[in-house]
Amino acid sequence: MEFEKDEVQKLDEAPARMKFLSLLGGGNQKYTGIIDINPDVDKRLAEGDILWASFSLKAKDMITTADWRCQVTAPLPWLRSGEVACIASRPRRPPPEGATEEEKKMV
Repeated sequence: MEFEKDEVQKLDEAPARMKFLSLLGGGNQKYTGIIDINPDVDKRLAEGDILWASFSLKAKDMITTADWRCQVTAPLPWLRSGEVACIASRPRRPPPEGATEEEKKMV
C-alpha cells in the first residue's frame, strides 16, 4: 500500500504535457486528450483511471475536482511510448447572469 502511495505521489508531482483533439459530438466540453508523462514516473495508468488536470500557471494552486477530468481510455494505435489517451472533460461553470440559451450551452 505504501509503495502505491509513493507511485501516486510521484505522478502527482511530475510535470506532464497534454494535447487535445476534438471529439466528435463533444462540443466544447469533451476532447480526446493525449498525456505525455515523464518517463521517470513508474506509475502506469490503466483504462478507467481518473486524473484531474489544472492549467493554472500558479504552481501552488491545488488541483480539485472543479478542474479538468480525464478518464484514461484504451491506448490509441498511433500513440508513442509514454503517451496515455483519455477523454478530457472541461469543467462546468455556471452561466453569467442574463445569458441567452445559446450562451448557456457554451459554458
